[in-house]
Amino acid sequence: MFLQVVAVNSSMEDLLNVASSILGTTASSVYIGNSGLYGLIALIR
Repeated sequence: MFLQVVAVNSSMEDLLNVASSILGTTASSVYIGNSGLYGLIALIR
């Protein structure tokens, strides 16, 4: 299992950029386990 904690930035674009650099690929969306697909950064905070 891959587990990494990152600071939630001010925009979804910033978060996807951080995720892309950590994973070494292009991140285009955020999916959290049983909760589903996130489109708004405010829902993650």
